[in-house]
Amino acid sequence: PAAARQPGAKPPAAPNAAGNASFWIQLTSTRVESAARALVAEVHSPYTQVVSPKTEDDTWRVMVGPFWTREAADSAGRSIGRPYWVVDRSRELRQRP
Repeated sequence: PAAARQPGAKPPAAPNAAGNASFWIQLTSTRVESAARALVAEVHSPYTQVVSPKTEDDTWRVMVGPFWTREAADSAGRSIGRPYWVVDRSRELRQRP
């Protein structure tokens, strides 16, 4: 993440036609859309996005990425300086038409 990373830290890799980067950092999961959007504004990164709920029982998520490896995602997560977890979305990517 551009604004959130430490000096010398690399930004996440963007997917290309040869494959998909599937690792993401999740910063929060909330039922409150405005809270998710406020966190995105606070992180100040072009790689951060709000993921809307897919069902009525789902939550709003703040995600950073994608990254090619779990290690790259974890490194970027540490540089943000707030709690996070790494999510592998490769199964979701394979299911898309």
